Amino acid sequence: MHFPRYWSKGKAQVPGPGRKLIQAECWGWSDQSLADAQRVGQENAQRVAVLLADEERSPGRYGYGSRPVREEVLEEFRDGDHQLFAAMTRNSYGSLVLNAARAGFIDVDLPAVSSGQGLLSALGRLFGRAPKAPPQAPEDASIDRANEWVRAHPDWGFRVYRTFAGLRLLATHAPMAPAAKETAHVMQSLGADPLYIKLCENQESFRARLSPKPWRCGLDKPPVRYPYEDDRARAEFAKWERRYTDKTRDFATCKFITALGNNHVHEEIVPVIHIHDKHSRCEEALPLR
Repeated sequence: MHFPRYWSKGKAQVPGPGRKLIQAECWGWSDQSLADAQRVGQENAQRVAVLLADEERSPGRYGYGSRPVREEVLEEFRDGDHQLFAAMTRNSYGSLVLNAARAGFIDVDLPAVSSGQGLLSALGRLFGRAPKAPPQAPEDASIDRANEWVRAHPDWGFRVYRTFAGLRLLATHAPMAPAAKETAHVMQSLGADPLYIKLCENQESFRARLSPKPWRCGLDKPPVRYPYEDDRARAEFAKWERRYTDKTRDFATCKFITALGNNHVHEEIVPVIHIHDKHSRCEEALPLR
């Protein structure tokens, strides 16, 4: 896991085609000092400005690189050897996120159920047509896929959670390496979001959102985000956070459904389950957001 302590925004401009000036702003980061983050930010801005200028001259050459996630670390969790195994951060839209070094969270998005399917079935019954067998629910299909995996790999085990828009699987039998090719294969086989797979690889950690998305609770995103430019910005965020806490108090982030496969839970995964289940409120009878 990598969450830099210092962040700073750099700015640069370079000449583009003709007399046009190409400008870029980029964040820099460092674990050493703010000055080092400023240096990295300036170098990043200069490099991106040059790439953008080249893109204008020869379209198609520009590509995005990877960078650490710009999130404030709210709490760190360490084992008996003082090794960091998880961290709680706040993401860009204000939700709390659990970042796990080796506890394999797998996010599976489910397609929305079409409201037209129920209407067509009702019309068929009205006009005397034999109703067709209903298609398998996306949630059931994803759980079946996970069941097929554990049948083929009997040493594997999962905890399965329902989220607002999909499923969350947590591998419980053993730790996983987030950037390993084998891990990517497992996540692909279970239907994980490709962007999530890439994020785990780049960040070298797994992620699980712990608190609701604000817009699902009738609240806008935060007006500012980390790192806060000054005390005024920090106070502005604190005001938003109080509203967020109030708006989300009656909602959960996921619901525990079942455990699959090997029922032995690895000792390294146990504390992650406790942190996740407590903060996601997955055992409470609450609507999901």
